[in-house]
Amino acid sequence: MSNSPLVSVILPTYNRAELLSKSIESVLSQTYTNWELIIWNDGSLDDTDKVINSFKDKRIYSYYDKNHGLSCVLNAAIKRSRGDYIAFLDDDDQWTGNKLSHQMHLLLANPQVDVVFGNFLNINLATGENGFGFNQNRYSMSLLENENISADAFLITGNFFESIGISNFIAFDTVVIRRDFADKVGDFNENLRNSMDYEYWWRSALVGGRLAYINTVVLTRIKPPGSLSSSGILTYENKIKGLDFCLQASLAADRKDLVHYLDRPYAGAWQNLIRLYGSSGDRQATLKAFFQSMRYGFNLSSIRLLFESIHMSKVVED
Repeated sequence: MSNSPLVSVILPTYNRAELLSKSIESVLSQTYTNWELIIWNDGSLDDTDKVINSFKDKRIYSYYDKNHGLSCVLNAAIKRSRGDYIAFLDDDDQWTGNKLSHQMHLLLANPQVDVVFGNFLNINLATGENGFGFNQNRYSMSLLENENISADAFLITGNFFESIGISNFIAFDTVVIRRDFADKVGDFNENLRNSMDYEYWWRSALVGGRLAYINTVVLTRIKPPGSLSSSGILTYENKIKGLDFCLQASLAADRKDLVHYLDRPYAGAWQNLIRLYGSSGDRQATLKAFFQSMRYGFNLSSIRLLFESIHMSKVVED
């Protein structure tokens, strides 16, 4: 693999010392060996530095700065990277051994592909639910128009915005992206605490990105309780902020035709906030979330959630 292109693996970490070593080991075990691993410690207060320093591989580079948040870390790490290709890994997830080999083979054989992502095993420790990501997003992915470019790989040729408007089927750390295309898309949005990946894929497609995927499982994705992807008020407030940026980017690109594909995720986020505000006892915010959800069409689910939330807020008061 010495003559193969260099892949820069970006691994941001924050207070995950107990899980980080398995993520690093999953990179070390790759059958594709021409990589550099950039670990960025985002102000951790646990034994993260001790874990990082226990690995002696010369391909590993580590950096530390005070806590700035995921988007800032991703941008800073990418600027320090050298590879022609960029891959991402969360500090609580693990790649399969052939992950990079599968995806680099596709990218090298298909120069028209800018981004490739893959299937993944989803383990949610907060809910106890397990399953394969493509199965869990089966309906949204069934709307994609595809061109079969190898036995297990598909180039997306249409309906990307319609499909991702239903659910985000791209697991961030299954992705490999060409650096020249990443430069075209621009930085991750540092105004977002989460949902920066969704906003980034939306912009990627807006600038004409050619995305492909493989059905092969390339990742075990673990969601521990309290992760950014767990269901909380801040998560959904940031999701709405991310959707706002997608809306603004679409209008700036003169693609008003895409705006209605955001209606469903907007409505879903506001519906979740009806429930969450209600459970917190905030009636004013609950009502606001209800009226916002109804902007995207009359929905009996919103009405049901409103009554349930009013009941919950009374219980909180009592």
